[in-house]
Amino acid sequence: IFSAISPAMSMSVCMKATLPLASAICAIGLFAVSRALCNVSGAAKLRVPDVGDDRALKQVEMLRAEVHRGQSDLLQALENVQVQLQHLRLSTKDAPAASEESSTKAVPTPPAPVPTAPPTEPRVMPAAPVTAGPLPALPALPATATGVEGNGKGPIWDSRVAAIEMKAEKQYWYQRHEKTVNIHPGFIKYNSNWPCLWGEEYTGQGSGDGNKWTCGARLMQSPCVVYSFGSNNDMKFEMGIHELGLNCEIHIYDPTVNEPAQAKSIGAKYHRVGLGPRDGFMGRYPVKTLKTLMAENGHKHIDILKVDIEDAEHEAIPQIAVDGWPSIGQFLLEVHIRGVTTDLHLDRIFQLVEKANLRLFHQEVNWEFGASCCTEYAFIHKSWRPETKKYDMKQAVTYQEITQKSLQAPQFLGAWGARRRP
Repeated sequence: IFSAISPAMSMSVCMKATLPLASAICAIGLFAVSRALCNVSGAAKLRVPDVGDDRALKQVEMLRAEVHRGQSDLLQALENVQVQLQHLRLSTKDAPAASEESSTKAVPTPPAPVPTAPPTEPRVMPAAPVTAGPLPALPALPATATGVEGNGKGPIWDSRVAAIEMKAEKQYWYQRHEKTVNIHPGFIKYNSNWPCLWGEEYTGQGSGDGNKWTCGARLMQSPCVVYSFGSNNDMKFEMGIHELGLNCEIHIYDPTVNEPAQAKSIGAKYHRVGLGPRDGFMGRYPVKTLKTLMAENGHKHIDILKVDIEDAEHEAIPQIAVDGWPSIGQFLLEVHIRGVTTDLHLDRIFQLVEKANLRLFHQEVNWEFGASCCTEYAFIHKSWRPETKKYDMKQAVTYQEITQKSLQAPQFLGAWGARRRP
């Protein structure tokens, strides 16, 4: 028995196996004591009538019971040790083999398609057998064109996340300067409250004006179309779209400057014409309506529409609504009011845009150009999906016409508001 136990005790076994072994050893000692007592009683030729009481018999019975229990514990302990040794051999011998096999095994090809003819009986595919043992290691992902990196200490992340975070950090502190100016009250009442469910991202280069915020832009499916009105030789946003690697068709419109050198480098098409309420001129600059420009390009859908046209949005956007909103996934708009005391024209723009089922998911003040200059608004269609290329732009039944009067009405504020409304 001790020859069977000693190899196991020389290895590192868990506490659950050590305790049964200790009890087994104690039982063996009791067994040896009982045998010695039996030998002594036999040698002395003790007889039960000579003892005078049954204490000796009770002690013998107790020793016999302890021996039987010790034997059972010993057998159970030996069985536990054997099982643990077997698992130890498997974990140290089979795990590397399984890891090597999983890393070198090719990805299984998908099964052949099921014939189109309906079967006479329902067919149930058998489940794959489940085998015991350690789980195979995950195959290593390539760290090449997709930019996948891993350090072996956690999940594998896209390396582009670090670049996105760096851009966002720069813009974060740039935008913090807005607290140094007195923002026009008209801009304050329109805050973003639509959730970007697809990942809001700072699209552009560096920080400051010219960059835009998008929602799930890198998830867009090809072919994708981007219209950018107003560049002023600032190609940050267009370069940011190009860096997404989606090969989007980019159209840049600006009648005030010549074509930037970067436009050709990213394959963008430059047009010296602006966005306006008619086909003709605004002052000395040529303009066309969005409807006309999309027809010239053969487009019926725009994935991202960016408009930064220095006050002309107040005439161009109402014309878009009159012509009928085309299918637009995201609408990035800079609105200017330049110190005007009333903000009714800002209300008008929001009314037209929100009636087209576009919802505000980001807003920030362009503090660099004065407290009452302009604000960036980023809208997304309420039903936006990365693969969708046709949206319903007609006013949804869920749209609510909220005016200043209705906001002060008691029925919206409850009993407390009825007593303390402004």
